[in-house]
Amino acid sequence: MRAPSSLIAGIALAAVALTGIQQVCAQSPDMTRESSDSVSYVKHPDGAYSVYRRGLNKEGKREMVSKTYTSKGELASRNVYFTGKYGHLTACHIFDNKNNLLYKVSYGYDKKARLIEERMFDANDKNNDGSPKVVQRVLYYYDSSGNRSKPVVVNLNSAIPTIRPTMEDDPYQTAAPKPAARPATPPASR
Repeated sequence: MRAPSSLIAGIALAAVALTGIQQVCAQSPDMTRESSDSVSYVKHPDGAYSVYRRGLNKEGKREMVSKTYTSKGELASRNVYFTGKYGHLTACHIFDNKNNLLYKVSYGYDKKARLIEERMFDANDKNNDGSPKVVQRVLYYYDSSGNRSKPVVVNLNSAIPTIRPTMEDDPYQTAAPKPAARPATPPASR
């Protein structure tokens, strides 16, 4: 079963939320956020909304569950994020609105515990050798001051539309720099 592109866009939005709901809302003035200690609500510009709940699961492990609803209030997707001992993300399971597992995501960190990569695997497809099939990679780079770059998205599955960060400017839509003005008359030769 393949996910429709609107579901993929919702998944991308939820993935951006991993980096911090406050950061996402700060990037889009149209989004609103309400929260308590364990629940956050985000209303999206198109009328859809997401609910994020943090807590312990049945096994006593930390997790965050996000549910994204359409503007009509219908469930669009459910994501379950698992966190480690220090609150860092370790994995995510992405379900559709019928509770079918679509994707699994793993997170990689550098020696300074900074997120450097997210790998999304198709939960229902494997490579010829039986290994999980990677369908997307999201890479992050850090400058010498420790500032993280915008995500670099590498789509490895042509059947799924490329997911770009929905809360950031599209780097390909930026205006090209204007060429320097030329003098009205050519310079005098010597």
